[in-house]
Parts: sequence; C-alpha cells; structure tokens
Amino acid sequence: KDNKRLRKTKKRLKARFWTEVHDGAKLFYLSGLEKSGRYPKTETHNLARFISVAKFRPLIWRNTHPYVLADRFEEVTDPERVRQDPLCDRSVYLYGFLR
Repeated sequence: KDNKRLRKTKKRLKARFWTEVHDGAKLFYLSGLEKSGRYPKTETHNLARFISVAKFRPLIWRNTHPYVLADRFEEVTDPERVRQDPLCDRSVYLYGFLR
C-alpha cells in the first residue's frame, strides 16, 4: 500500500513539475540519506551519469530576442506639469543593460 501511495505521489509531483517547468523535464527521486549521511550510491551514480551525457542546446529564443534589464529608473517629468495634469505623458530614464 505504501508503494502504491509513493508511486501516485511521484506521478503527481512529476505532473506538477512538467506544468511548472516544461513537459518531459527529467526528475530524479532520491530516497533519502543513509546512516552514513550520504545518498545511496546507485542514485547519485544515475544522476551524475545523466548530467555528464546531457547535451545542452543553445538558447535560440533568447539569442534572437533582444531584451532590457533595468536596475533603476528615474522620472524626469516636470513636477508642476504632473500637479496640473496627473494623467499627462511622463518622461522616464531607465538605467541598466540592453542586449
């Protein structure tokens, strides 16, 4: 009965992980620490083998889409103009990085 519940829990976790990250993302379940304070050798071996043979694909979308990373902004609109018309067009300076 515990095995069935564990299997269902793993299935739910995998489904949630796939919706949060992306479909087909690989999950590794570690059963817990042994008395020595380490994870089981076969589980860590499987994880290390998967990482060592993984082929990382270039991030095509990121490289083809420019972006702005603003770390601060400064409003330079005349305060008197804002006081007269709160809905006026405003001027803002962005400081950061552009790629």
